[in-house]
Amino acid sequence: MRSARSAVQRVTRGARAGARPRAHVAFCLASIAALALACGEPAPEERLADAKESVNAAARETKLAQAQVERLRSQVGTRKAELAEAERELAEAQEELAATARHAERRIGDVALFRALQGRMLEDDALENVAVRVTVEDRRVTLSGEVDTKDQAERALEIARSGFGVAGVNNRLQVIAPPEQAD
Repeated sequence: MRSARSAVQRVTRGARAGARPRAHVAFCLASIAALALACGEPAPEERLADAKESVNAAARETKLAQAQVERLRSQVGTRKAELAEAERELAEAQEELAATARHAERRIGDVALFRALQGRMLEDDALENVAVRVTVEDRRVTLSGEVDTKDQAERALEIARSGFGVAGVNNRLQVIAPPEQAD
């Protein structure tokens, strides 16, 4: 802007000096106006075109951002469904693990009970020459086999009932009198 003023001042000085004042002044003013247009603000049409381009660019960016948001929302929905399925599977696995642990505890308890009862029967003098089979399932004892006397059957039953944690006893023992020995 300062150079435009100094150009105008030079033109007016030259006009005072007597050289073709009007034509020279008109030419200089037109040159100054053209220079101001070239160096100054863009024309309104250019500003409008720039504004339209800026709006279009912003609209494109908005559409891209909106598409990305929608894509991410759909992924969130899918991920939520996957998470719900994984949580359900986890709950099932945890329940199965707990059931397996309970079963294992029962089996371990059954095995320990079996060993305790079998050991006591093997050590008992009244059951010395008989084969009593002991099975344990869910803390329920089953006695099977053959014994020589009713007393032996009752002793085996007594040992089975005295075991710690026994839920019940199923007595399948058969009393078979030993064959008589010939003298």
